[in-house]
Amino acid sequence: MTAKDIVAQAEQLPLNEQWMVVMELLRLLQAETQAAEEGENAEARQRRLASIPPASAMLGILKPEGHIPTDEEIKEDYSTFAAL
Repeated sequence: MTAKDIVAQAEQLPLNEQWMVVMELLRLLQAETQAAEEGENAEARQRRLASIPPASAMLGILKPEGHIPTDEEIKEDYSTFAAL
């Protein structure tokens, strides 16, 4: 059955039934679109995870230069910043 056939048949229905057909088609399209997006998201997530290097390869990547602040220094800086 083609789209033209469906439209021709829908034209024979009362207005309220035409709206029911439209609403059902929208529900169907939304469900199929959501399923397709979820499938694409799963594939994209798998590709992204496969491209991430193992944690051992990332050791030291965020190591700061110079002095590493102590917990007390961090608390001091935080309280000074929060007071602003």
